[in-house]
Amino acid sequence: MNNQTFEEFYLKYRKISRGYAYGVLHDWSAADDVSQDVLYKMYTIKDGLNIDNEKMMFSLIKRASMNKALDYIKKSSSKHEFVCQEEVAAFLEEQNSVDAEEVFLRKEKKEFMYMVLRRF
Repeated sequence: MNNQTFEEFYLKYRKISRGYAYGVLHDWSAADDVSQDVLYKMYTIKDGLNIDNEKMMFSLIKRASMNKALDYIKKSSSKHEFVCQEEVAAFLEEQNSVDAEEVFLRKEKKEFMYMVLRRF
């Protein structure tokens, strides 16, 4: 990199990277993370890049940002667990009881579980 510090490089290409990452993720916080990763990676391989060719750098950062954002989606989607609402309802209704207090507590627990599921 010719006399260009990482800060100058980052400020020059940050908006480009962040914008394309946001286009894929629709989340500014995640787009910031992706753009930081991309720009850091570009800076670490700076000796192999032609920084003076802005058109090439623009294309490279655009493609890298979009690919990194897609990878981010793939990794985050594999961390989610899915629960069927019927399974939850069956689990909560397994213990039928005549005691009014137990029925009330079970009803509150069931409502809480549905609230948690709706938030996910």
